Amino acid sequence: MRGPITKRTSAFWIARLLYLEATDKQAPILVDLESPGGPVADSMQAIQVLEKMSCPVAVHCRGTISGTALSIAAHGWKGCRTAEPGTRFVFTPLPAEAAAHGRQGNTWSSEQLIEGLAKAAGRQTSEVAEWLGTSAEFDAPQAAAHGLIDMVSAKPVLPTTA
Repeated sequence: MRGPITKRTSAFWIARLLYLEATDKQAPILVDLESPGGPVADSMQAIQVLEKMSCPVAVHCRGTISGTALSIAAHGWKGCRTAEPGTRFVFTPLPAEAAAHGRQGNTWSSEQLIEGLAKAAGRQTSEVAEWLGTSAEFDAPQAAAHGLIDMVSAKPVLPTTA
């Protein structure tokens, strides 16, 4: 997933994930991520699918990860969330959106995105909200120390399947 998250890119990405899962429910999937994020509703749809995948999804970050893409990075398979050494994780204020509506009438808010990111990173919601409020920026080792990723690696780490 490269570039901004939009309705179109989110739908395309979700379709690819679901296709790969349908092809082999046990095979790991690799998400190569470099994105400034996008609207909460579009990102939450992608995160919701990512959370429900039956197969492990490794996330390998490069370049700059910011906005709602931070949550996608953190929602990868534990132990397989990696970032290249030069990757930057930039907390930018989330877009001011009224209730963001997704499929099937689901309503998502920025607070839910923050809660999900905090849970995935093993942090307190207040801490993640502070990162957003102060426009915190982490390098890859700092992102690992804060639980956004598991390790710094030039190459992705895929889960092993039994």
